[in-house]
Amino acid sequence: MKKIFLLLLGCLLSLPSAHAQSTIVLKNGKEVEGKMIEKTDEYIKMSLNGIEIVYWIDEIVSIKTENIDTKTLSENKSSSEVTPTLKLSDKDIADIKRTVETYLSSFCNQDLDSMMSLISVNYYEQANDGTTLDYDAFESRLKRYAEQYFKIYSNDSFSNLQIVNAYTQGVKTIVTTRWDWKKYNTTTLEWKKEENKQMFIFIKENSSWIITHWEILEKEEDFL
Repeated sequence: MKKIFLLLLGCLLSLPSAHAQSTIVLKNGKEVEGKMIEKTDEYIKMSLNGIEIVYWIDEIVSIKTENIDTKTLSENKSSSEVTPTLKLSDKDIADIKRTVETYLSSFCNQDLDSMMSLISVNYYEQANDGTTLDYDAFESRLKRYAEQYFKIYSNDSFSNLQIVNAYTQGVKTIVTTRWDWKKYNTTTLEWKKEENKQMFIFIKENSSWIITHWEILEKEEDFL
C-alpha cells in the first residue's frame, strides 16, 4: 500500500507546479502553506516567509497547489537562484547531536533556561493556527506547555537519538532526528513510550550550533 501511495504521490510531483501558494498535508495532520520552490523524488522544499524547509515524501499525505503554471519549477528557477545543498562533516553532525541531546535533557530536567539558551533570537515557527512565533512567543508557549505537562508526567527520559538526515543550505543546516521518549503518567499511573521524529534548522553562532526553527514530523505513542 505504501508503494502505491508513493507512486501516486510521485505522479502528483511530476505535474506542473505552482509559483503561488501551495499547501502540503503531513501525516501528523499539520497543513503547511508556502511557496513550493523545489521538488524531487525524495522531498519537497517550501519557502515559509523566506525560510526554506524540506519535507520528505514519506511524511506527506497530499499536496494542493494554486495557479498551475505550464513550466516546471526547475525550468522557472534559474541556476543562479538555486542554493547549493552540502553534506555536513562527521564533526558537525556529532556537535549537532550533542546540542539536541542537551535540548532534550534540559526539558527532562525542567531546565527551561538551558533550553532557551539553545534557541536563536531569530527563531521562527509557524503555529498550527497559522500565526508566526518568534523567540519571545516561543519562550512563553514553552513555559505554559511545561507547566501543564509536568502536572501530568514525570520521570521523562529519551534514548536512541539518531540523526536521520542532515545537510547545509546557505547559512542554515536542516536536520531530521528521531528518538524514543519515555514518561510516567501520574494520573493513570502508566508508563508511556513515544517514537518521535522532529526536524530542526540550525545556524552556527560563535562556533556553537543554535536552533532557529523546529517542527514535529511524526509521533507514535505506546503504553508500556
